[in-house]
Amino acid sequence: MNKLSTKLIFLTETVTCLAFAGKTHLLSGSDDGQIAIWRTGNWQLEKILTAHRDGGVTAIAIHPSGKLCLSVGKDQSLKYNHLEFYFVCKFTEFSFCRTWNLVKGRSAYTTNLHAQGEDVAFSETGELYAVLKLIKGGAQFSVDVYGVQVAGVMYSIVTDSRASCVTFLKVIIKSLK
Repeated sequence: MNKLSTKLIFLTETVTCLAFAGKTHLLSGSDDGQIAIWRTGNWQLEKILTAHRDGGVTAIAIHPSGKLCLSVGKDQSLKYNHLEFYFVCKFTEFSFCRTWNLVKGRSAYTTNLHAQGEDVAFSETGELYAVLKLIKGGAQFSVDVYGVQVAGVMYSIVTDSRASCVTFLKVIIKSLK
């Protein structure tokens, strides 16, 4: 049976996305471009990041290891974050491809997506991630697949159809006898 556990009171804007980082933390993105990190045990607000200054956060993805996070926003950026800070002390983020060092509280680097990010997802192994982008003024969508080690686009798919999310599927091939 579902029941209300708590209400997270702090955010001043609309919450646009949520992502759990394991069982200990919840990340929430909002229209004001902030990412809030909440401890799930007592629902204490641990940290607020101003992630996307020129627009809201549209999606957050947590790496399977629980140590990395990606966020995309209306500011045409992708942010890459190390989450160890919250579980031990650091958080980095790609937004534009912007990397944040939360120990020092500074952005490490930024790469522009040249389009608004709508969704982001890691593969099951965490070796790849995909970004769904709105291109050509919203007339087309692009899914770019990046390699974490390469930090560059490995594949790109463009479609005229409206896509609402991106995910990786686990393919299991069984031999037929």
